[in-house]
Amino acid sequence: MRESMKVCKVCDQPKHEGLQLLYAFICTDCEKEIINTSPEEERYDYYVERLKACSYQKQ
Repeated sequence: MRESMKVCKVCDQPKHEGLQLLYAFICTDCEKEIINTSPEEERYDYYVERLKACSYQKQ
């Protein structure tokens, strides 16, 4: 059975694989980027803000 595509709440791209966290889908590419980003990096704040926004929205 083919899995339907979902839109990642971080990159806003439709993807087949990723994590479903309550109301947010996070694709495996973004998951890897989040895991490998240290708090000192600029993009860390971007990921924090995107994840915060996910916690306030229902799909």
